[in-house]
Amino acid sequence: MMVEDLQRASVGHNERPFDVADFYRANGFFLFRQALDRRLVEDVARIEQEIVRPYGGPLLRHNGKIATHDHAMGPPWDVARRQSGLLNPHRLGEGPLKAFSEATTRLLTSQSLFNCLHKLDGNDRYTLHQSIFFFVSARTDTHQDRVTLDTVPAGGSFTVWIPVDRVRPANGPLFVVPRKLGVYDEALEGIGAGGESRGAMSGAYNDAVADSVGSSEIEAVMPFLQPGDVMIFGPSTPHGSFAALDKNLWRRSFQAIYRPTAITRWGAYPTHDEPHDVATEEVEMNESFNFLRG
Repeated sequence: MMVEDLQRASVGHNERPFDVADFYRANGFFLFRQALDRRLVEDVARIEQEIVRPYGGPLLRHNGKIATHDHAMGPPWDVARRQSGLLNPHRLGEGPLKAFSEATTRLLTSQSLFNCLHKLDGNDRYTLHQSIFFFVSARTDTHQDRVTLDTVPAGGSFTVWIPVDRVRPANGPLFVVPRKLGVYDEALEGIGAGGESRGAMSGAYNDAVADSVGSSEIEAVMPFLQPGDVMIFGPSTPHGSFAALDKNLWRRSFQAIYRPTAITRWGAYPTHDEPHDVATEEVEMNESFNFLRG
């Protein structure tokens, strides 16, 4: 079933207009086709190729480590899992990659992206917690992003997934498992909570999620995506990314995590009910978005 068919089917025979927010709450995700300003995506693609790809300096990766790369011969296939993704490229700041950081910020705080988020929950301001720029598929097993961020009430944060290249089976597509927003498997609660590090706790929990979903009969959705599309899903939505069939293909994309700024009780697994202060912990970037200080 196509994503669009699933979205239409959720309305059934009800004659009222299709409600994006209703579908999102019922299924935990929504795919907005050609909803972003495509020029902003194209700017990122061009600047990455001109500035980031030939850059030989060390960069912060999504696993928290610092590493250099050599993309001259194509995707960094041999280190794709270990160090491919750039962590928080919107915070690169001054320096040789400033233009890429600015292009990233323009896209991730754009009016067109705000419009999509607003349609899902009606809030008037959002805070960007984390961004990752992937060069190729991260090849992740099924997991939930609540390990990075969830809110009280549960399910209030968003994972925003933006393709920079076309996404298809050959270059490692994203998949999501439809699930009602904010609903978790109670049998898995607390797994890994006694771990020695945040990574150990989140890893143990997501291993359990992958095993639970993988042994079920539930169906996943794997959309073909084009630049200008944006997939948004909740912290409770199981998802992952397939390995590319062709290791010579790029699959550049952003994954960014947000929450409504008005929600001030949030945290990472296993403790999501932590009070926070917007005035001291965040910076206003424009009329619609904040960043976390850091």
